Amino acid sequence: MRLNLGCGYDIKHGYTNVDFRKTYPDVYECDLSKFPWPWATGEVDEILMLDFLEHFPYRDTERILLECFRVLKTSGEVVIQVPDAEHLMHAYLASGPYLCNKCGESMYEPTPSNPRHGDGPTQCVSCKKCGQTAAEISEAAMMRLYGGQDYPGNFHHTCFTESSLIEKASKSGLNLVDFEEVDHQYANWNFKARFKKGDIW
Repeated sequence: MRLNLGCGYDIKHGYTNVDFRKTYPDVYECDLSKFPWPWATGEVDEILMLDFLEHFPYRDTERILLECFRVLKTSGEVVIQVPDAEHLMHAYLASGPYLCNKCGESMYEPTPSNPRHGDGPTQCVSCKKCGQTAAEISEAAMMRLYGGQDYPGNFHHTCFTESSLIEKASKSGLNLVDFEEVDHQYANWNFKARFKKGDIW
């Protein structure tokens, strides 16, 4: 069995697509904030959680990841995609290295004294490639931090850095395999990581 949790309208063939709303007739309707989940221990081969984990309070993160550990088979895997807090903060503050969310162009100017982050006053005020302003990008980053807010449940309660997600997953017995996309999905400032069920007991 393979699960696509919080699928919304992103239906994956070969998966049991699960959401708290019945977005399509074959979507399995389930409130995943209630534990335990309705799958047996060791029943699941793979779990997709794409743009899912940020919709729950941060204090529930470990509980959700422990449920993943429980329902996964030995060596089962979970793919997690979440907003990248570090990248979003740079975009929101228009400071440090970040990418334009429309075209992926770099939005900072390295300087000799600070080649990685620039020096503040030299930060780009608009994207050199598509013309979007830093203020517009900052607004887009704020929306990404808090969610679309266009229907109940489409609110973000938290976000993660790569290191904070790895730490939470590791505490729940999920070991990092790799980051599936080396470059940011700049349009949403996400990162995606694959974890494998380990043994913490």
